[in-house]
Amino acid sequence: MRNTYYNIELIAGIIDDRKNGLSTEEIENKYSVPSQTIYKILADNGLKTKRIDTSNMKSFLNVDDVKTIRRDNGKTERMYSVKCSCGFHKWIESYVAVRLYKNRRNYVCDKCSQSMDVKSTRMANQRIRKNNKTGYVGVFVDKKANGDPYGYITVINSKGKHLLKTRYKDDTLHETTMLQAVMDRDIFIREHNLPHRKNLTDNQLLAIMRRLAYKDIDKIAEGMSL
Repeated sequence: MRNTYYNIELIAGIIDDRKNGLSTEEIENKYSVPSQTIYKILADNGLKTKRIDTSNMKSFLNVDDVKTIRRDNGKTERMYSVKCSCGFHKWIESYVAVRLYKNRRNYVCDKCSQSMDVKSTRMANQRIRKNNKTGYVGVFVDKKANGDPYGYITVINSKGKHLLKTRYKDDTLHETTMLQAVMDRDIFIREHNLPHRKNLTDNQLLAIMRRLAYKDIDKIAEGMSL
């Protein structure tokens, strides 16, 4: 191995594939290079060489069966039979299984994925919560650790992630600050074409924008059906 030399294109390809999440087994099949060589190239370039511990992958992904297939190019690849929580079975490639396992995500079939999207849309159209004192969806009174008011906070969530989370410091809880938060949230929903429930009609939004001397009124008004 010490006397073996590889061209720059091969080394660059192996490095890029590892950065893109390919496993050592997939890189080995792609370039027909021994795994020891791949480990050495990765180590020389400061990349992780430790194999992914997939000892618990079968149980985590509900794997029923494993098989090895031979592609048209003569290379072999491992396939996993995984099961969705609804009972649907599907054969997936090894790199898909490894990525699911690395991200700690169970396999979800297309039908369940679509129902999850519908549920996410329903969550986006939620009503005003009982603990919301502002009277606006997605805009809350923000408090300090000691319970004193800090100001307002506006939040937009989707699939467990914050698309928008902005705090407005105002311990007097002035109405103008609250309207600023409401306006920013509605503008964000319109600009990104989100399914979330808006607090203001187009005319109400324009009225608040004029009241708060918003700079890009004409730009926002172009996309409105007035």
